[in-house]
Amino acid sequence: MKSHVTLRLDKGATLQGSGADTYDKAESNPYDAYQDYGHSHFRDAMIHGDRLTDIGFVGQGVIDGMGNLITGNPKSGEADKIISLTRCDGLTIGDGLTLRRGGHFAALVNGCKNVTSDHLTIDTASDRDGWNIISTTNVTVTNAHISANDDALVFKSDYALGAKLPNGHVRVNDSFLSARCCNALMFGSETCGDFSDYRFENIRIDGADKSGLGMVSMDGAKISDVHYRGITMTNVHSPIMQKIGTRKRCGNSPGVGSISDITYDDITATGSSPSFSPTLWGETGHRINGVTFTDVDLTVPGGKGTMSTAVPDNDPNDYNPKAIGTRPAYGWYLHNADNVQFTDSSVKFAADDGRPAVIANAASGVRLTRFTAQKGGDSPYDVGLQDASGVCLTDSHDTSGGALRVSGSQDCGTAVKPLDLDNPRQDFLRDSVGGLFLHWGLRTAPAHTSCTTWENDVTNGGWTPDYWVKEAQKLHSQYLVLASFHSRLGYARPWPSRIPGSCTTKRDFLGELITAAKAKGLKVILYMTNDPQWHDEGGHEWLDSAAYSSYKGKNVDLTTNDGFGQFSYDNFFEVMDRYPDLGGFWIDNDNAYWESHDLYRQIYEKRPGYTLSNNNEDTPIMDMISNEQKTGMTPAYDYPQAIYTAQPRLTEADFKLPSTGAWWFDGSNPSVDKALTLGRLITNAGSSVKALMAETAQVNGRFPANQAAFNTFADSYLDPIWESLHGTEGGGYMYGGLKPGFWNDGAHGVTTIAKDDPNRQYLHVLTPPSTSTLRIRDNGYRIASVADLRTGKAVSWSQSGGVLTLTGLAGWDPYDTVFKVTTAGRQGILTGVKVSASASASGHAGSAAGDGDHLTYWDNNKTLPVNLTFDLGSAKKVQYLGLNQREDSVAYARSDTEQSARIKDYKVYLSDDGSTWGSAVKTGQLPSRRGIQGIDLTAANARYVRIEVDTTWAAATDTTRYQRLRIDEAWIGTSYATPANRGQS
Repeated sequence: MKSHVTLRLDKGATLQGSGADTYDKAESNPYDAYQDYGHSHFRDAMIHGDRLTDIGFVGQGVIDGMGNLITGNPKSGEADKIISLTRCDGLTIGDGLTLRRGGHFAALVNGCKNVTSDHLTIDTASDRDGWNIISTTNVTVTNAHISANDDALVFKSDYALGAKLPNGHVRVNDSFLSARCCNALMFGSETCGDFSDYRFENIRIDGADKSGLGMVSMDGAKISDVHYRGITMTNVHSPIMQKIGTRKRCGNSPGVGSISDITYDDITATGSSPSFSPTLWGETGHRINGVTFTDVDLTVPGGKGTMSTAVPDNDPNDYNPKAIGTRPAYGWYLHNADNVQFTDSSVKFAADDGRPAVIANAASGVRLTRFTAQKGGDSPYDVGLQDASGVCLTDSHDTSGGALRVSGSQDCGTAVKPLDLDNPRQDFLRDSVGGLFLHWGLRTAPAHTSCTTWENDVTNGGWTPDYWVKEAQKLHSQYLVLASFHSRLGYARPWPSRIPGSCTTKRDFLGELITAAKAKGLKVILYMTNDPQWHDEGGHEWLDSAAYSSYKGKNVDLTTNDGFGQFSYDNFFEVMDRYPDLGGFWIDNDNAYWESHDLYRQIYEKRPGYTLSNNNEDTPIMDMISNEQKTGMTPAYDYPQAIYTAQPRLTEADFKLPSTGAWWFDGSNPSVDKALTLGRLITNAGSSVKALMAETAQVNGRFPANQAAFNTFADSYLDPIWESLHGTEGGGYMYGGLKPGFWNDGAHGVTTIAKDDPNRQYLHVLTPPSTSTLRIRDNGYRIASVADLRTGKAVSWSQSGGVLTLTGLAGWDPYDTVFKVTTAGRQGILTGVKVSASASASGHAGSAAGDGDHLTYWDNNKTLPVNLTFDLGSAKKVQYLGLNQREDSVAYARSDTEQSARIKDYKVYLSDDGSTWGSAVKTGQLPSRRGIQGIDLTAANARYVRIEVDTTWAAATDTTRYQRLRIDEAWIGTSYATPANRGQS
């Protein structure tokens, strides 16, 4: 096959496979030990292409192997595939096309991107696989009809091309799959590279002698962000199977993989004997995490008697369902799995079975809500908990309506947070308010082209690490980020590197800084660039490809992304070897070489205490997303309006402390806007966002006079209010707290809430009201006292109608007036409410908006109008509706493609029976603002409350957020909170 060619077969036309055995011989492959023979060789096919662009196979004709293609390992002249494509970009296949009798594979694509398939039929029911999609990104498959003997549609990532390649952004819908002997829709078994962002919807599966929906990580892959919705399965031996194995059949000594963030929504399956119970099987130390089942109804064959409930045998090198012995549960068997949720789901059997319906072994955070299980006649119990913690059954019954019998202790406390959201290595960042960002290198003014001269000038100028540490302490920062290996600063490496390729110093500036910071309880994070594009900035070549090539023993061009990726990759490992006390890496965007070589996972394995941050990109494997120099919001200091990542994900705002000029010292001494800078620091703290403040160190490390003066000012300014910033979370979000943002009479500010005492809160008034009165929504908190934090003086206040009112205010601080508010718990918020939605996305049902857990959320699946309905259980007084919308979009129209996905126009209805609603009792428009929002109603009694959302704020130009609505939590207030001390502090 050639680039820019489309093969079109019209209806009635057939391209037949030859039986003359004159196909191209399978090429040699030095990596064929890492995968099966058929995956390692590509030229032994009817049609082969490598590195092709813009190709297609379309039309209503047929490509038929005629039974002449081999299902095993082909000899010279034989072929085992119809279509075999590697490293292609832009493939279209379908348009009515049929592939028949393909041998081992009807189609195999490896290392490709931008694949589109519509109305493709594959019939390999008499031989082997349908379509293997391997190490491929940006795939859309619609209206496929695949009938295979072996695997039907399978996603893999092998090492056949000599590298771990990316996989992801895949959409499959409106398709039919059948796999006579094996797996219908499968991940693996070849699983070298990571998989993320897969969506499968409206798929029918009929027949699979292994798994209907199978997912294994055998060779080190991290599989995450995979979602199934609207899947119907019949005659499947194992309807759902997840397994982490330890085969490790991949290059570069892979570790053990992971499976996380998987959802199944609206799944129905009937089984076939011999059956394998639906299973989630993790490995010790490598557990499955974060799997959600909503409206998943399975019927298995059953028919077995009672048996031991001990953990069955397992072959960790085998991916097949039979590799695990007979499960001691007829239904779900969970082993080494955390944070698994079943909602509105069921499991039943066709023939009576003596085993329990569910066993959770070595599991935690398992939730069964409105779960139904059929009771076996001789089963000892319905749900077995073995070495399990945080397991809770709510409103769950057997098919006769009786309570499920549980063996073991339940714990219905707060579910455990997924580890990737709250890892111990992140503790120092979570305990931080901010950091000091240092851009300092060869091109710091006056710029140097000689590495030796620069180093001498640094040392002779009196550089000392203690200066930077002291200045960071003045800013009340807890970490420093050093950006010297920067594309605009000459790619300088301020440590003695053995790797040639760019400037490296003899003096260990980095090591000295790490030691000095550690002595004062601070961490140092190292900036790493991905970008060679500025290699000759200023007319000087900053990168030495010849020296690096000699070092590597091969030609490497450092001015290319791939070459620079290799060079920087080596530097990551050198730094890890040298500096165990480093806090981690601050990444200024990804490099494909790093990703294909699994760099980030290797960092965590080699240095478990290191954190990873990425600039302007929320990379799932990393700990934190940083947000660079965001502007355009009103007021200008309210930086979080530009943040688009929901808590508890670690987020950071990186901004210039002198708001004008370069990130590095360019010879100037710009002024520092105190109100803007302090406002940014405080508003970020008010949203649990870390403030990374950039200052422009000179060659000798000293800061220009205006920045140094600000640091000294900040040192004394922050001390009296430090308790309101450090050891707190942002108020009005997932941690509770008073409402932040826009208040009365032009006032603006944020609130914070103490981590160790939710009744200790703070109001930060950054812009005071034009009057002497301040009014703030109380979010259901009973107020006990209010005082000026700086002076300790009591403040006059009152509380009514859901509002805290402070009066007689004067003498506002020019930057931040802070009031300490003591509360006495919350009042008037109804619990036990059932929430449902008229539309929802897979894995994000309406019930998530009322489960008390901000880690789950309802998603409207971009459906408007849409409604949430609250069932209060019986008629109760309804006073207001509270909402925490998901903070995963900006709060203002930042650009055509960065818009707010928040409620705009709404209506509220009340009903006694859930059927008759009458006219809306409230219509209105919510502002596009962060934090808690309240909708006040004229008090009335009702059992059902409904909010109908008609529009959201995002414009159609923002295709990602247009009509999207997500709500973390919504609740009904039956009354407003009353003051604890009658307005007397």
